[in-house]
Amino acid sequence: MRKVYICGKVSDELRADVELKFNYAEMLLTFNNYDAVNPIALVPEETTWENAMNICIRAMLDCTHIYLLEDWRQSRGARIEYQLSKALKLTRVNSKSLCLI
Repeated sequence: MRKVYICGKVSDELRADVELKFNYAEMLLTFNNYDAVNPIALVPEETTWENAMNICIRAMLDCTHIYLLEDWRQSRGARIEYQLSKALKLTRVNSKSLCLI
């Protein structure tokens, strides 16, 4: 199975905006036959950054792929996740290769 971790900016964003972009990515990936891991669904809203990263990295370790949202470079946590995904040789899912909903 192709299990993909969604990576993007969360901190300093409105929760509704974060949920919208991550949930859309999850629907898009699911539509394209990926088992999507949405970190927003895993991390309670009031979690500290350090605890959120712990939860997210553990979830990412079970994945074979990574999907980078457009804003991932603007996030310290997403940049860490990206570097880890490279070290673990996760396959990057490109939005251009997906069928849009």
